[in-house]
Amino acid sequence: MLPIVTAVLALLLSSSAPGCLAQQESTHAAMPQGGDTFQVPYVPADARTRLLARLTNLTNPALRRRYRLLIEFGAPLFPPDEQIALDAAQRGRLLDGLQRWLHLPPAKRQFDLLILPDVDYFWPANLQLGSNQPLYSTAFILHMEPSMDGKTTVHMLQINSTARFGKRFDLLGRTGPKFYWDDRPVPPSPQAARELIEHLTGASR
Repeated sequence: MLPIVTAVLALLLSSSAPGCLAQQESTHAAMPQGGDTFQVPYVPADARTRLLARLTNLTNPALRRRYRLLIEFGAPLFPPDEQIALDAAQRGRLLDGLQRWLHLPPAKRQFDLLILPDVDYFWPANLQLGSNQPLYSTAFILHMEPSMDGKTTVHMLQINSTARFGKRFDLLGRTGPKFYWDDRPVPPSPQAARELIEHLTGASR
């Protein structure tokens, strides 16, 4: 477990304190509704506990690698807001949902959950980039938003989205001339979001 945690630390440049962006007061009353949301009949604290249990109890080896590391908001491995925003900027315009999430105060994110894939793990996600259909890897943030009836709306955000196009030769690679994985930042995958929602809601068996 220690090598995985070390690799994740290096990958995300995480810190033990939430970023300064989180200290700003939100100008938005709620996250936007969309296709990457679903509702569960529990308050946020219970919703997070139940979703954690569902992911922890996955028996499919491939899914256990896809949803390998589960980190609660505020934990040392949860990346700071500045790092999340910088990563998102490499993939195009900062999406409204992520922008609003970054401006929520920490108290409104206290039950949120980060889901990280196993280090260097990619899977099919129906991406079509030019003539290529690369593999895909991403991390997910689950934001728990309470409703007046005691339920929770779960908003799903993708960060660190990356496509793998195979290998390419690099004469100036970090360990010398050889073939390296051709990994590139890409926008979030709708299919990856749908599949996680299916696993979390029990729609996928």
